[in-house]
Amino acid sequence: KGCGHCRGTGYRGRSAIAELLHLDDELRQMIESANPFRKSRPTPANVACACCASRRWNWCNTAGPLSRRSIVSLLSRERYIAVLGASGVGLGRRQGSETLWLGSVGFIDEGFHAWAVALETLDRLLGEHARAGAELTVVVSGHFSRFCLVPWSDQISSPEELRGFAQLCFEDLYGVPSQPWSLVLSAEPAGYDRVASALPQDLLERLRTLVSGRGLKLRSVQPYLMAAFNHFDKSFDAADFLFVVAEPVRSVLLLAREGRWAAVRSVGSSDSDAALAALI
Repeated sequence: KGCGHCRGTGYRGRSAIAELLHLDDELRQMIESANPFRKSRPTPANVACACCASRRWNWCNTAGPLSRRSIVSLLSRERYIAVLGASGVGLGRRQGSETLWLGSVGFIDEGFHAWAVALETLDRLLGEHARAGAELTVVVSGHFSRFCLVPWSDQISSPEELRGFAQLCFEDLYGVPSQPWSLVLSAEPAGYDRVASALPQDLLERLRTLVSGRGLKLRSVQPYLMAAFNHFDKSFDAADFLFVVAEPVRSVLLLAREGRWAAVRSVGSSDSDAALAALI
């Protein structure tokens, strides 16, 4: 970036982040008296997480306000995206709104526990292409994920009770788990059913260890259904729709009626046109 006169050190061609500060009487008085602005900034406890308050759902870490230095760091940090598939792993580097795919490696599908092979493959790709200090986003195949519709209940009065109720819904559908799962629920208004997503806790812990060992920062981990729906969410004008994520060995269907979640199903199937038509 920059130009020849500044030898690439300037800001030409770069995206800027601007903040508009409305001066009220209190701020004007603080400026005149040279009081630090930090006293007027909200604390992290008073800052709402935007993605948790919207229709999106995510494995979310809420942080406090960014300093100018941290904003510059985020702009300059390289960003990578990895896709853990049922029989292969892909790695790409984000360039603005585009993704430059750096490579992919296939492996023999060993069923659900193939995620361990997928992580080993990802580690090799990161060693070949990623540089320390970069950010990594990971999208996980529906082959390794589980989904469940959690009905609304006016008997639930706390987040802990809601999580426990969601766990019971998963057990009713899949049976008592032999390993711990990490659950995330979609944010919905009162009276609405929620979609719950689950990933193996062992997968997440080993992924964090792997990424940390490579000197990278794990930005987010999302099931493929979650990432795909969040990408297309704003394009849905109708209150009734069927959203399908098709993969070579498994498809996930998300059904909405009158603006409410009505069903979510994960089905083993081919991603051919004929198989998808029959499934729908």
